[in-house]
Amino acid sequence: MNQLYKKGISLLVLVITIVVLIILTGTIMLSIKNTNIFDNTQSTIDNYDKNAIIEDISIKIQQKKIKNEMQGIYEINMTEIIPIIEQQGTFNNNILKLTTEKGIEIWLYEIMEIPLQEYATITYENNILTVQTELTNNGYRVQYTTDAGNSWSLYTQAVTISDESGIQVRLLNQDGEVVSNTLRITGGVIGEIDNTNPVITIQPNGIGLAKNTQVTITVTDNNELANNNTYEYYLSTSQNAQTGGSWVSFTNGTAFTIGTNLTGTYYLHVKGVYDKEGNSSGDVVSESYTFDNTAPYSFTPTIGEVTETSIQINANTSDNNGQAVTYKYSIDNGTTWQDSNIFTNLLDGTTYSGIKVKAIDSVGNEYLSSSMVAVTISTDWEGECDIGWYVKNPNATTYSISKARELAGLALLTANVDSTVYYDSKYYANTTSGAYTTTGLDFTGKTINITDDIQLNKGTFSQTSGTWYYTPKGGSAIAVSSLTATNIQAWTPAGTFAGTLNGNGHNISGMYVKTTSEVATLITTLTGTIKNVHVTNVYAQATSAGASGIAGGGTGGIIDSCSTTNGYICGYKYAGGIGSSINATVVNSYNSATIELSYKCTNVYCGSSAIGGIVGFNSGKIANCYNAGTVVGGCRTGGFTGSQGWSNVSATIINGYNSGAISCSAYRGYGVGWIQGGTLSYCYGLSSSVTGSVGGTEANTTVTNTNNRTFSGS
Repeated sequence: MNQLYKKGISLLVLVITIVVLIILTGTIMLSIKNTNIFDNTQSTIDNYDKNAIIEDISIKIQQKKIKNEMQGIYEINMTEIIPIIEQQGTFNNNILKLTTEKGIEIWLYEIMEIPLQEYATITYENNILTVQTELTNNGYRVQYTTDAGNSWSLYTQAVTISDESGIQVRLLNQDGEVVSNTLRITGGVIGEIDNTNPVITIQPNGIGLAKNTQVTITVTDNNELANNNTYEYYLSTSQNAQTGGSWVSFTNGTAFTIGTNLTGTYYLHVKGVYDKEGNSSGDVVSESYTFDNTAPYSFTPTIGEVTETSIQINANTSDNNGQAVTYKYSIDNGTTWQDSNIFTNLLDGTTYSGIKVKAIDSVGNEYLSSSMVAVTISTDWEGECDIGWYVKNPNATTYSISKARELAGLALLTANVDSTVYYDSKYYANTTSGAYTTTGLDFTGKTINITDDIQLNKGTFSQTSGTWYYTPKGGSAIAVSSLTATNIQAWTPAGTFAGTLNGNGHNISGMYVKTTSEVATLITTLTGTIKNVHVTNVYAQATSAGASGIAGGGTGGIIDSCSTTNGYICGYKYAGGIGSSINATVVNSYNSATIELSYKCTNVYCGSSAIGGIVGFNSGKIANCYNAGTVVGGCRTGGFTGSQGWSNVSATIINGYNSGAISCSAYRGYGVGWIQGGTLSYCYGLSSSVTGSVGGTEANTTVTNTNNRTFSGS
């Protein structure tokens, strides 16, 4: 019989054994028991020396030519068998064929179940069971049962059986081992017994963290499933029992979703099914599914830094599953979202009322915040004093500022010298958080660069019929006398400044300052240098002190290439477009703002007043400057300075001209209203309102090379 022997040798075990034995001994022990061995001359292995090298014999395991039963163990020298395994082995149809160069062939068969229907003729007719097979001639035996396998009988001849429902037939070998499949009778037809259970597969079989997942349950059988199966699953919180859910129907092989709105660990229990033979799959339980449908914990976002063009939104929360939380931000009520918490390039004057934040956990659960307080983007300065640019690095020698709040921070630090300045987390002056002591702080040896135009207020100042008005951007004109903190932001002048403030040609616009006892100006006392700073669109008024566009007073300072334009400077005793009463060097500078004496506002103090287009009272040097603004004083009024000299006979004005109208009750000149000392030279008047260069002089004065309405000279 083809491919049959009593005890075959497992292919994998045999190959491993051969290799091991070759390594250890160089020989192999071949076990032969009830195995059919022959060659073409019908010789047996007994005819050869058991220890000799086999050179000309073919050993084949066969089923059809049965010779002798051979028992025993034969040792074969493996010197020539080694290349068989390493180089010439082939494996086809469950057979390993090994061939040597000298023609030796060894065929080793894998153990196989005998297909009984191929080697036996079985009939059941008229209640008679008949089995015919040649295998019984070789020691094999046939068994049958009438009760579906509960008890078996040896078949020797035809048997009368009235009920076919329990008939089954099988084959035993000489040792009583079942070596064939089992056949049964159904409707008189011979067929195999189906003992294979249906199989239930679940895909995916468990998952990690997710909101939900699609699952497919597939039920298969090698033959046919029963018609009365119930296809149901149960999503349970326990792997061992159905807990916390209910049975749900499913369609075999069709995907469905589980986990929606659930949070926790679950197991899929699938009810067992049967095939038509009654074989059962049994209930099946999946691996774990972990679901999370809980949003991150609630939180309230906060507004961070708001600049002239940006909004920062801060958010912080956590998630119930301990996973990372990401955020998305919106300023249009959720129409669009972005990952960054900073919105840039925002429009000036726009109010953003739809600020929202959503927190998203690792599986996509979201918590959406309520709309926050509306934020209006405005480049208007609102009085903040930003001192961070300095206190973060107070030992630096060079700083840069570009915003009104930073300029205000400079003013705050110098105006509160030898004291403690408090600031918040944004380094805005406040009463909380950090503190900085300003001992001796006047910025000596330090340079501050202005890197952009600075707007203290966006509106414009103008005069109509003798009254000054302020017109906010996009608004209506308001009389300056009626302005309040809701209409305009007032400037508080800086204190003593001994460093270098370099405007780099940028404008400081919209300065509005009204004082009583203090000088109304940008910097109160200058002992350092201010250069390339242009103050424009300004309103500075002091009711009992001096007023100017750049600096109030000070000794030894330098003002270079600065200007005051388009506005109004009104001082009580001293007033000037660039300086009030100053002992400094003012060069390459000009004024076109209107300068007035404060008696227009209060009372007359004419005898000691000094009003000038460049400075009110000059005890230093003015060179290469001009005035184009109207200067109106009580007395001692000049195009460059109202009064010069006193005890400082070195005071000088050189190279300049005046084109502004000069008016007062006494002592006016296009150069100096009253000169008490020093020199005035190469200065010229281009206005018809005044013809003399000096309104009045005292001893120790020199006036040379001056000319009305002609500008020439060196």
